[in-house]
Amino acid sequence: MTAEPTGLFQGLAPLLVNRTVIMTVAADGKGLLTLNVIPKKVKEDESDALTTALCITASAEQLDRELAAQLREFTEVLAKAATTCGQNTRMH
Repeated sequence: MTAEPTGLFQGLAPLLVNRTVIMTVAADGKGLLTLNVIPKKVKEDESDALTTALCITASAEQLDRELAAQLREFTEVLAKAATTCGQNTRMH
C-alpha cells in the first residue's frame, strides 16, 4: 500500500503539473485562516470549471492536518472536469 502524501506541496503538486496556481492566505483575527487556491487559465478558451477557486476557512491546525487531502480531492475534481470538457469540445 502506498502512503498518501501528507504535506501541502505534495497535495498541491498534481495541480501544478500543467497550471499556475495563485494562493492567498488571510487571518481573521479569531484563530481562523482563509486559504484561496486559484488555478489560472492555461488557454483563453478553456472552461471556467478548470479555474474554479478552492476556498477553505479553518484553524491552522486543521489546515496542517487536512489540507493535503483537500488539495488531492480538488485536483481530482478538476481532472474530471478537464476530461469532461475535452470530451464536450470534441463532440461539438
